[in-house]
Amino acid sequence: MRQAYDSRRDRWLAENGYKVLRFTNDDVMSNIEGVAIEVERTLALLPTPNPSRKREGDS
Repeated sequence: MRQAYDSRRDRWLAENGYKVLRFTNDDVMSNIEGVAIEVERTLALLPTPNPSRKREGDS
């Protein structure tokens, strides 16, 4: 049941422009530096989003 939910959620996130990274609890607790390196590596590979245009009156 949980796997089906996770799969639907991951599919929805991907269809809406999100990248899902999964790490085990053990990795997060005992290898946070490795997790951070993987997040940075993944971000470096993604295209830079186009910033929204400033509207009149925005600072």
